[in-house]
Amino acid sequence: MKRTELLPTNHPRLRLSAQGTSFLGGAARRREGKRALGAFLAAAILPAAISAFWPATSALAQEQGADASTTAAEGRVDWTRRAELRFAQSGIIAQVRVELGDRVDAGQILLALDPAPFDAEVDAARAGLTRLDPDIQEGERELERAQDLFERTLISDHELHLSRIALARLKAQQAQAAASLRLAQIRRERSILRAPFAGIVIRKEAEIGEFFDPQLPAPAPIAIGDPSLLSVRLPLSTTALPGWEKGLEVRILAGGISVVGRVRHIGIEATDSTGSFYPAVVEFAPPPGFGGKDTAFRIGRQVEVRRE
Repeated sequence: MKRTELLPTNHPRLRLSAQGTSFLGGAARRREGKRALGAFLAAAILPAAISAFWPATSALAQEQGADASTTAAEGRVDWTRRAELRFAQSGIIAQVRVELGDRVDAGQILLALDPAPFDAEVDAARAGLTRLDPDIQEGERELERAQDLFERTLISDHELHLSRIALARLKAQQAQAAASLRLAQIRRERSILRAPFAGIVIRKEAEIGEFFDPQLPAPAPIAIGDPSLLSVRLPLSTTALPGWEKGLEVRILAGGISVVGRVRHIGIEATDSTGSFYPAVVEFAPPPGFGGKDTAFRIGRQVEVRRE
């Protein structure tokens, strides 16, 4: 049977064992410290090395993005000239001569109210004017007689003056009646809506027999747009503004088709609360076939505008 030997705490072998354990623990800690230091250096140096190795590529990407944002912008096609037409007075619609999408010439009749009440007003005003003719003729003869009597000292200067006043009043009434006749004629002329320019009917909300009242908050019964010149409204960023100016030639692209246009206006007031974007308007003539099967530049279509 093997006997176990108990050594005192200050025995040399026990001291040697403790020193060996302490030495092994210190080596492990040193190895862990080296690994942590290597990870730290890799995290700090590697990104800088990558940036130093590919600086041109990063700068080129930034330059390309900035160039695209300052030389191109997107907007929607709109009418340059559009007119919503209303009657100036109330009445019953008696004529509807166009349909939605029709092309019209300048001065062409579009809608007309019942002319009967307007004709009656003209007739009444003309009658009032005609009624004053004999009165004025009599007033002129009366003034001639008064002048003759005054020269023969048969009437006073006051009586001659009264004759002149009477004739002046009659002539004032005549001028007033003539103005009433002209107003009645204007009302009759305005009972007919005519196209102010050549264009396309883009709204028609009127039918024969309907009553129109300009005081009611209703949409205009008819509207036309001019297809000869269209617009694109663009939001330009503050970084893009220096390269854009009035009169600048640009290219508008949509649906694989491009046309040339010009900047007509650049606003001086920002369109947003941060002051980052400013409005610009570009005008262009649409390609042949606008309004037909070709939908590239229809109103409301999103298009791209590029600086030449």
